[in-house]
Amino acid sequence: FLSSCLYTSVFVISAINTTRKVDADIIEGTDYVTHLVAWVVCKVKRKPVIAWYPDVFIGSWIKNMGLLSGVFGALLERFNLSLNWDGIIAISNSTKSKLIKEGVQKRKITVISCGVNLDYLSKYPKVYPRSFSLVCVSRLVKYKQVDKLIETLKNYDGELGNYTLTLIGSGPQLKSIKNLIKLLRLQKKIKILGFVDSHNDVLKAIRKSSLLVHPSSVEGFGIVLVEAMAQNTPYVAFKIPAIAEITNNGKGGVLIEPLDFNEFGKAIIKFKNNKELYLRKSKEASLIVKKYDWQKIADETLSYYQKIYDENRRRI
Repeated sequence: FLSSCLYTSVFVISAINTTRKVDADIIEGTDYVTHLVAWVVCKVKRKPVIAWYPDVFIGSWIKNMGLLSGVFGALLERFNLSLNWDGIIAISNSTKSKLIKEGVQKRKITVISCGVNLDYLSKYPKVYPRSFSLVCVSRLVKYKQVDKLIETLKNYDGELGNYTLTLIGSGPQLKSIKNLIKLLRLQKKIKILGFVDSHNDVLKAIRKSSLLVHPSSVEGFGIVLVEAMAQNTPYVAFKIPAIAEITNNGKGGVLIEPLDFNEFGKAIIKFKNNKELYLRKSKEASLIVKKYDWQKIADETLSYYQKIYDENRRRI
């Protein structure tokens, strides 16, 4: 914890010094640490400042990050939200609702979702593998529940039969997840790629898989589901607010009530055994992703920046 705090402090000081040298019309912070950096620099340079907000962790910091890191994170986030931002970009209506609940003025918040490059993805047709293959793209932390996913696959090993799981991502649980795979004797079925440098390779892995499995219980958006839908790859995920929002309540896949891993496993089996369901959901997935096209998102973001700039022109 102390080393983490020291690293964060060094980063903040370095980021402030670097950002002060940059000539910009608007300053934006994109996470809990850089929010503070952006705010300090905006005061020094007298520029408008925006907070890009992926999710609100207040109320769950300690549960998700442990006692010391959780207390530090909660205090930092509460402080950030107390600041008088010129604007806040929430990546979903779910995040917007959480911000309002924490006292942020509704008029300060604009929802601009994440997106995908549909022009690029449309160049590559969906690959339907001969054998049933799963892919999970996730940071390996407790609240992403990848360990619970692996235990569920073991519980349904007999019914699933021949399958593979490709696990993409890294994090604090990497070592324990590797040990769990060995303990459950799933080394031949589960392959861990760790962090993959090329995002195109991540997209390719999703495109070549039968099904995306996403067991996370915490999301501000869930971009990997949009990436899967854009490539006609169905998904199984938990029905938490942000994911229900971006999938239009389960279009293109199946949503399970949170933490019900028994039903999660059954949904995976249904996709394997029911070709009609699989093809219907695969086709359905591509129909709702048009609103997440990067060009559309970029235009919305640029318009919002211009609005904030015009509103604060006098002080620039």
